[in-house]
Amino acid sequence: MHVAPLISRSLDEVSLAESLLGREHALVLALGRQTIALAQLLAVIALLAVSAVGVAAGGRGALPVLVASALATIGFGCRAALRALDRRERVRDVIISGRGDLPLAVVDRERRRLLDPRRRELLAHSYESIGDEPSASGRVPCRACVLVNLYVVANVRPELALIAALLRDDAACVRGVAAAQRMISTGTASLFGRDEEILREDLRGIAFLLRSGR
Repeated sequence: MHVAPLISRSLDEVSLAESLLGREHALVLALGRQTIALAQLLAVIALLAVSAVGVAAGGRGALPVLVASALATIGFGCRAALRALDRRERVRDVIISGRGDLPLAVVDRERRRLLDPRRRELLAHSYESIGDEPSASGRVPCRACVLVNLYVVANVRPELALIAALLRDDAACVRGVAAAQRMISTGTASLFGRDEEILREDLRGIAFLLRSGR
């Protein structure tokens, strides 16, 4: 693993994002936090490797260092994963706001991921399956299938079906795809609430964004 180039690329992206969005922008801050978490993770992985060599060589005192560095690696790995999730949410914010054309690698990757036909098909299926019973094996397309209020969902079936249809359209705007992904993956979204009218308005907003690229 080439550690220095990896960290250097992360720092370069933070610098570019700052020049485009400003130092206090949420995405800039998220990228900075992720870079720090990545550097910390790589440092403890290096320590883990060194201590493993020490244990293999029979070095005295190497085993406690190995155990401690292994635990640290798990902890910093979890932190890095959480930072990555936060960064993705901030990238979606940027895309939903209409700035998906920013020359940032993280934005470009998320844009391509969202527009991938297979990804859109999975997302469309999730919207169609919201509120459905789990399969015989207990599997569900997404967690929203079991967390929603079934009465509310039953009353917005036409809007959910429209979202699914628009997601399958190759002309779907990435802003709408990002908004649709946000709704179904965020536990605080109106999708999981009890207010039918708020949910209907949010779904209509997503439909508008999905059509906005036409």
